[in-house]
Amino acid sequence: MKLLENDGIYPIVKELDLDRKFRFFWMKYVTDINLDKHCAAGLKGPYDKRISLYKNRGQTHWEDITLDQGESDLYYICGVAQPFNGKKISIVY
Repeated sequence: MKLLENDGIYPIVKELDLDRKFRFFWMKYVTDINLDKHCAAGLKGPYDKRISLYKNRGQTHWEDITLDQGESDLYYICGVAQPFNGKKISIVY
């Protein structure tokens, strides 16, 4: 993924390619966090409706998406690979 400035207003996802299969893939504009919740439920803020395998089944390539669907300085992109192997995940606190 490449991010470029858009005249200092909103960043742009210039190009995003998924080179493997994902069960879940989404992006959220993070405005606050709740450490009592896991994963997306702990990240407060709206989802980007365009960068989502749930909303856009089969899409694996995105270009020139202006990140303007929420007011945030923090963007969180999550992808859960398929097939999933939980033994290979490390969590560091």
